[in-house]
Amino acid sequence: MLQTRFTEHAFERVEERLHLTHDDVARVLNEGKYVPLGKDGSSNRLHKLFYSEPDSFWFVAVQDEKTDEIVTILPVDYHNRWRVSGDALRSARAKALGESLFVVTQERLLDFDEEFKLRPGNMVLRCNVTVITKRGGKRVIGLGCFQYRLGRLPQAIEDIAVRRMIHGRLQAELLDGEKLLSLTIRHGKKSKKNVQLKTLL
Repeated sequence: MLQTRFTEHAFERVEERLHLTHDDVARVLNEGKYVPLGKDGSSNRLHKLFYSEPDSFWFVAVQDEKTDEIVTILPVDYHNRWRVSGDALRSARAKALGESLFVVTQERLLDFDEEFKLRPGNMVLRCNVTVITKRGGKRVIGLGCFQYRLGRLPQAIEDIAVRRMIHGRLQAELLDGEKLLSLTIRHGKKSKKNVQLKTLL
């Protein structure tokens, strides 16, 4: 029997925002397939990050610790109570999908600029995207470079922290009406990888 219950407000938010059913959400929380983000200091409300596979997105359940009632469900980009790290996002997704987890540390992902020297053991990744313009043409956008501590390109591409960095840079460059066609990540002149768009956006 499921322990988690929903307030009327939370019940409506699940129907509006998720493709998971209410029982699915309750099962995720009861089985511990979430990442705890913290607790409101002046209340009994816990914030729990979980991943919805049908939505390909993360949500935060705000749950009363004493009653087990879900007070509301928020998309992770609406949740501004605490900063959600790349590690937390990757962990929540891995728990939902039953995947093995590769732990990312802040040292593994580093901004790269002219004043920052390449550290031993790091790899420099260069990102370019091709977009369809509003008029139907194409243009290539360079998203710049960044350092990554591990030396395998496929591992870097699967790293949620890398994807979040690329996504943030991309959103800053896209113009109104433009659509992303392809994204390429390069390491050196020969190593090249095309990223599936649906897994990045």
